[in-house]
Amino acid sequence: MTTILAKHYSLPQKLFCGLKPTSQLTIASQPIKFKSVPECPVCDSRVVQNYGQVKVTVARRDVVLNYDECKECGSAFQNPVLPGKGRRLIYDESYMQNYGSDHVNLQSPNEHIWRMVMTDNRFQSLLELAPKRPQMYLDIGFGRGLTLEIAQLYGLKAFGIDVSYAAWQEAREKGLNASHGELSGVIEKGIIRPGSMDLITLFDVVEHYDDLMRELGLIRSILRPGGMLYLHTPDFSTSDQENKHRYFSLDHRFIFSQKSLRSVVEAAGFDVAECAPSQNIGNPDHAIHPAIKEDPRFEAAADYVEKKSSMLYEGHWHIGLVAFN
Repeated sequence: MTTILAKHYSLPQKLFCGLKPTSQLTIASQPIKFKSVPECPVCDSRVVQNYGQVKVTVARRDVVLNYDECKECGSAFQNPVLPGKGRRLIYDESYMQNYGSDHVNLQSPNEHIWRMVMTDNRFQSLLELAPKRPQMYLDIGFGRGLTLEIAQLYGLKAFGIDVSYAAWQEAREKGLNASHGELSGVIEKGIIRPGSMDLITLFDVVEHYDDLMRELGLIRSILRPGGMLYLHTPDFSTSDQENKHRYFSLDHRFIFSQKSLRSVVEAAGFDVAECAPSQNIGNPDHAIHPAIKEDPRFEAAADYVEKKSSMLYEGHWHIGLVAFN
């Protein structure tokens, strides 16, 4: 039986300092041992201290994860960490059913319209920030595929990659151009050519990587000179303690601070143009694309969309980073 996150991003999670961290899990009938990490996986500093233990729910039982905090770059990271093999096993259909759920019904028409509006607004901001109108677009970790759908509305040739087979199946059913697997495999198969992409986005993906520098190197190799990269990830530098802890989960290798995310992206050879709370990236007041307004569910969802939009700009939960190759 597969052991997976029962409620991905489900909280409240609280710190339980003093509990013994979990040392082994059974995932897909395989015993996976956690591995100790002697240094910060973001900046390699050994100036770290214990941040605390976090209790998360896995297959209806509590699991205790230990997190350390790097005093040099300000990141938090899982230590001991579930190895990449173990984390990859959790990206199955159940994971997709709970992807980004945060106590909401993803099948709700109101929630679907809200996510379309939010994604549309975010994508328009990215198009404005690009010095040249992008044509070739890649979304790594596309999840439910909304960004690919929105990109097509604006005439971009959109392609997605996701390690979740269930995500790939859903994308194919929608007629989206997508591939199942990791970026390295897609490049090796020649599906994406070096220097071919104008815009690459990763929404809530970089916190999952084992070797972030390697992945950023691969991304840079397929981004054309002057092409744009956008990263969106939970922010450990927020002063909101509840939301600081809400993204500690089994599949999150680490949680970045704004300082650490900027540093690692610059170290990979990118020119960082902006690194700030994600709601401060771009213009929050774009006109909604006509195709979304034409959805028969749009009018009934108007109040819900307005309420959630106001909540989004009240909090500081994620980092948005814009960089160029």
